Amino acid sequence: MASEPTTEPLRNMAGSSKSPYIRRHADSPVAWQPLTQESLDLAAQENKLVFLNIGSAPCHYAQLMSQDSWSRPAVASILNKHYIPIMVDKDERPDLDSIYAHYLMSIHGKAGYPMNLFLTSKLHPVYGDTYLEGPTEHDYDEVGEDNPNIVFILNRVEKHWREERERLLAEGTATFSQLREILAEGTRSQPSAMTNAEGTEELGDDVDIELEIMEEAYTGHAKLYDPVNAGFLSVPTDPTMPEIIPKFSMVSRLDYLLRLSHLPSAVRGVVGDPECETATKMTLETLRKMRDLTMQDHLGGGFHSSTQTRDWAFPLFDKVTGHNGQLLDLYLDAWLTTSNPDDRKDVNLSEIWRSKNNEFLDVVISLATYLTSPPICLPTGGFCTSEAADSVVRGATSGSGSSRQLRVGAFYVWSKKDLFAAIEHGSGGTANGELAASFFNVKGEGNIDKVLDPRDEFIMENVLAIVGDEGQLAGRHGITPVDARNNLSRAKDALRRNRDSHRTRPAADTRVIAGENGKVIGALARAGAALKVVDKDLGEKCLSAASRAAALIKEKMWDAGHKTLYRIYGNEREEIKGFAEDYAFLIDGLIHLYEATGEVKWLRWADELQESQISHFYDPRTPASPSSPEAAPVPSPSTISGDDAATTLGPTSTTTETPDFAHCGGFYSTPPAGPHNIIRTKSAMDDVSPSVNGVSASNLFRLGSLLSDKKYVRLAKETILAFEVEMPVHPGLFTSLLVNLVTAKMGSQGSEWLVVGPGTKGKGKGVEGEKANHANSTEPREDDTKEEGSSIVDPGDLKQTFFSSPRAGMRSLVQLTQGAEWLAERSPRIKAFLESKAEGEALDSGVAYVFDEGKGSYRACAADEFRRFGTDA
Repeated sequence: MASEPTTEPLRNMAGSSKSPYIRRHADSPVAWQPLTQESLDLAAQENKLVFLNIGSAPCHYAQLMSQDSWSRPAVASILNKHYIPIMVDKDERPDLDSIYAHYLMSIHGKAGYPMNLFLTSKLHPVYGDTYLEGPTEHDYDEVGEDNPNIVFILNRVEKHWREERERLLAEGTATFSQLREILAEGTRSQPSAMTNAEGTEELGDDVDIELEIMEEAYTGHAKLYDPVNAGFLSVPTDPTMPEIIPKFSMVSRLDYLLRLSHLPSAVRGVVGDPECETATKMTLETLRKMRDLTMQDHLGGGFHSSTQTRDWAFPLFDKVTGHNGQLLDLYLDAWLTTSNPDDRKDVNLSEIWRSKNNEFLDVVISLATYLTSPPICLPTGGFCTSEAADSVVRGATSGSGSSRQLRVGAFYVWSKKDLFAAIEHGSGGTANGELAASFFNVKGEGNIDKVLDPRDEFIMENVLAIVGDEGQLAGRHGITPVDARNNLSRAKDALRRNRDSHRTRPAADTRVIAGENGKVIGALARAGAALKVVDKDLGEKCLSAASRAAALIKEKMWDAGHKTLYRIYGNEREEIKGFAEDYAFLIDGLIHLYEATGEVKWLRWADELQESQISHFYDPRTPASPSSPEAAPVPSPSTISGDDAATTLGPTSTTTETPDFAHCGGFYSTPPAGPHNIIRTKSAMDDVSPSVNGVSASNLFRLGSLLSDKKYVRLAKETILAFEVEMPVHPGLFTSLLVNLVTAKMGSQGSEWLVVGPGTKGKGKGVEGEKANHANSTEPREDDTKEEGSSIVDPGDLKQTFFSSPRAGMRSLVQLTQGAEWLAERSPRIKAFLESKAEGEALDSGVAYVFDEGKGSYRACAADEFRRFGTDA
């Protein structure tokens, strides 16, 4: 039997948390505890299981459990008496989130939020599940094994623990061992480092993983493609599969498939040109479905995280900011893939919606506007984390404090009656409600399937989805297509104004998370540079928002003295040290920001962060030496207490149950020691986002190019080799690493560029015009001279083309408009370039250069090779 409690009854500690997800449970009768060693010791002392809830602020099902379970005294009574209830925000502990998600996948074949886990005091799982139904109002024990609610499960697990504790402990230990094996990716590689003449490690040029696995990855993804509805399923498509099956906007998968057609011809030859073309078609059709149906907020911009049906008919309504940043990257590439430079000139912004010549440009502009506007773009700089799925029901009193006033999707759905009234009032009768209803699939009876509405919350309600063709609608209503377009534009404006005026917007989690902001910084930097050609003001707004976010993170979340990045900033910096993902995505964003602005301070900070990430997280392929990452000490955390202590990463008294290093290369998700760091994992398998190691390998290759740093290039190759055992077996799970495999095997393929001076773009000079005027430029060195008749490329032309080309393999752009002193000190390649020029000459030259891998130096770029940029590189 469980021992009698020897301490005072626990009190609910949720109110002292800085997490909005945890803090909203401050009034719950459940005695929620932070994840601290004291809480785990208490579980061991009282022979109780830990009940661990991992949730997320924007998640609807987490909100549902808050209202249906955690507010119920009957549920609280069981949890407080028989368990130590602990609540964790997944944004504060992404490492534990990942570990237990793998556990749930192993026993249920699915994972999601919230997670509800039964653990031993060593955090070994005994049982777990995702969303659990709350008890009924009348009989808390009516539901049985066929349809268990949370009370049934709590009582059943407690009974087994009371009667069969030793068996459950043994099973927990065995399950933990199996889980550790599942999560052992990146620890099975055989080190193969070589030693050069200087006695330092150097990896051979050959990364012994064949490019053929890229074709296998494509084949695996193609089998998962839904040919009827587009998008991808979790198992090969089957006509008999149910319609109620979720789909996610898997950015990493879509990014890989869209890149295939832009990779070098040698890679396309391996995958197959027809297959690359099919990959592009699958991606674009998926992006169209996401754009047109319910995933996109057609009035306010931004995308919801997922849909609950195969046909994209009903979203989960939450919006995650970092994910929207990655979608901006993806839609930007889609626009650049489907349009040509001539189409992007003199664009009429009033006519871009569903433009055939600039398809997807409207989504790029919508996403860029969404991300640079409140409440997403914060007045202090940086971007909020998310917007919730649930919002105040129309007509409810928002100040009542009751969570029952909240309903999923309330901000977004419309009855036909409300839609007509909003359009009539908001447009002054100039817009046709019937036309808008046909266009957005709004029906009198509603368009939400009863199966998706078990609580009858959406009777006669509609989710807006574009199903109409304006040409066909125009004919049906006896008007011209132009009139139909103008009519629909006025209707959208009226609906947007009505919604903003009369509805309460979903709550935003206004915390700034370093890695999530990195995703947005990079996307806005790329979009800002590309959009300048069609909307200069929006382009500048994107670059300004990205720069302000980077400045905030550097000022508030970067400890320059200890070279440590912190993960979260709310009203103040939270004492949660950054994870590997925070470094990876922020470095990626800063590289893009440097390339877009030419401000060398962002490249310099990216370099600092990269060294810090290596010091904290890298797994050296050989044991410690004076120059290896393992030898670098990890700074000790500040002395803290309370809830923050539970989430701060750094050496503590807790024991990590896996070895600190496997000596295989690649990046661990956490540093060598951290609180409750039960399994030290390496993330290389992509999920919705690219993996930490995929992004980190890309960063290392790009910084290696920008700074001519051979160590970075070596570590990038080692990162790929860390997963040489797993990648050939399941290549489709490692798509972000596969793109880096191309760079490791084939080099930069002439995609390392240097521009000197701002250039003269827009003044009649360029690749297709007259030979460049060399009055203010430097003649190429003798060994760089081109054939007679070839023109020298203007920096403005190169930069415009660089930012107007979709992503493919590795490419880099050094801008020598400022910061030449630091670059010369940091980069041997830049130093040699500057030394080859007369004093003061290089920075005023106005010439574009390309790095010649054969010669190991920059040479002036000729127009003929510039024209090939982005087609075979």
